[in-house]
Amino acid sequence: MGAAGKAGHAVVTEAFSRGHEAIAIVRDHARATEVLGPDIPVLLRDAFDLSVEDLTGFDAVVNAFGTAPDHAPQHVDLARHLVEGFRGRSSPGWSSSSEPAA
Repeated sequence: MGAAGKAGHAVVTEAFSRGHEAIAIVRDHARATEVLGPDIPVLLRDAFDLSVEDLTGFDAVVNAFGTAPDHAPQHVDLARHLVEGFRGRSSPGWSSSSEPAA
């Protein structure tokens, strides 16, 4: 999530450079294409709208969600949403990286 931002872009780029299969979760397809290029597969979805079905089949989810400082509580809200979505499933790999909004 947040793959078109600074931290998310770095994560996606590194994943592909290491030969991993990755899908960028983004809100804005045009921005993702601009930042990541046209060859990166994307899932067009707001992080808060992700469902269990959206994330089925993923071995890991990297949270690179960024927001303005005055919206910082959204980090907690998103973490809660993701944990609830995976509750009761076998343990996927989890990583969280936050970047401040510009």
